[in-house]
Amino acid sequence: MYDRSVTGGLHTTDKEIGGMQRDNKLQEWWWDCSIEEFIIVVIGAVVRRYWRSVAQQDDKTPNLVIFDRGTIMFRAVAIAMVAIKRRDDDLDAARSVFNSVMQKYGLVLPNEDFAVLLRHDSCDIGVGVQRTMRRGTDSHDERYRHYQRLLQTELHNQQAGGDYQRTILVSEQDSFRELQNKLRQALLGKTKNTLFRPLMHPVQTIYGFSGLSESGKSSHAQAFCNGMGAQHAFRSKIVYFNGAISRRLGKSIYSHSSEEQALHFLHELERFATAHYWLRYITIESLHSHEVTRFLKLWLGDGFQVIHIAVDNAKRRSRSLISLEELERQDQIKKERGVGIIAAEADFVLDNNGSFESAEKSLLLFANDIASKGTRLQGQE
Repeated sequence: MYDRSVTGGLHTTDKEIGGMQRDNKLQEWWWDCSIEEFIIVVIGAVVRRYWRSVAQQDDKTPNLVIFDRGTIMFRAVAIAMVAIKRRDDDLDAARSVFNSVMQKYGLVLPNEDFAVLLRHDSCDIGVGVQRTMRRGTDSHDERYRHYQRLLQTELHNQQAGGDYQRTILVSEQDSFRELQNKLRQALLGKTKNTLFRPLMHPVQTIYGFSGLSESGKSSHAQAFCNGMGAQHAFRSKIVYFNGAISRRLGKSIYSHSSEEQALHFLHELERFATAHYWLRYITIESLHSHEVTRFLKLWLGDGFQVIHIAVDNAKRRSRSLISLEELERQDQIKKERGVGIIAAEADFVLDNNGSFESAEKSLLLFANDIASKGTRLQGQE
């Protein structure tokens, strides 16, 4: 068994680069500094990041370090930037300059044990650059487009030279979970570590319930679990996961951005799924933040089914055990967090204005239809 640590971008691990990032000077420095300064600062930061990680190794519990962009890719980054700063786009000449500067200052890039290249599935550099630009914040940034063309060309050169142990081709149709599981499969084969089993293994589908107060979320989630088999399905509350996350972080999960909340929630869900390995279905009440819900849907794809329960106000009030004022207060909070948007984007809207039995039958038919289509969280065979 390993301890895991994930090391991100240089702005989070290097004091000098992090300082420029905080002072909003990194972009200006990146484009305007000299070739030698760029190589010394960036490659120096990469080398320090690597050796700090090695120094943290424990013989009793080896630390499996995962770099977000490894040393080989940063070599490509530096070579692309040298070509830009030379203003000739000559990658062969840039490679020679890079090697000369490295030798001059005694810089040596260490090699990771396992290097994986994530690459667009098209061999056409122009297609790859266009896809990258569409994913960025400014698709019309010509300077960045120029850099991407050189960077992706050099990454192709590295791949052709056998610098990577594994190359994973990424299509525009690949969801996050599909890409995640391609990477996990590669890491599982290398490390034999069960931490890299498919995402949410062995859970097949997560069902998130949304709706206003007294709409019947809890009752239908419980009946759903009973219908799917109590030994295989578990009804959970989002507050349970958020509480566990907050305790782990030492501060409220709500102090983070929506994307960070969703990412922490995803990790907590995976811990739960791993510990409760006999489960195949998990229900979650209650989805209110449309932004967090969107991120989970993006990352988990069809393996995360959003169910909104629709009930008219009169029926909700007749069911409520709380005052009308309290009911309206709770509704307002949910509306402010985006429950209306969740309803509009839900995979299934359950009409709960009729009998409970009729609504539950509709819900189970929907779940069985999902199962018949082979929808699974991890895309397992």
